[in-house]
Amino acid sequence: MAQQVVRGIDSVELAGMLAAIAHPQRLTILFRLLACEAVHKSLARVTGLKAGPLYYHLRELRAAGFIGPKVRDLYVLTPMGREVVLAAVAVGRLCGRGGSGKALR
Repeated sequence: MAQQVVRGIDSVELAGMLAAIAHPQRLTILFRLLACEAVHKSLARVTGLKAGPLYYHLRELRAAGFIGPKVRDLYVLTPMGREVVLAAVAVGRLCGRGGSGKALR
């Protein structure tokens, strides 16, 4: 049964996708974009990041295919990004995480 579940999964590709979301600031960006599209200024405000670090995280999320620009400086989740965010939240809830400590934004 387990072999059927993982059949066709590229472990290197999956590790790269997980690495792209395995950062608190990137998750904050993704959670914000799950609610609605956002401009750089609102993402800077919600993450507390300055322009350079914010653009770095946006590039990583974009390279993974999770976000895209709708127009210049307006970011949106891609369909895959939406699925990944919802899956990450489900895993967090399943493992009993996300309900204690720092609130998810």
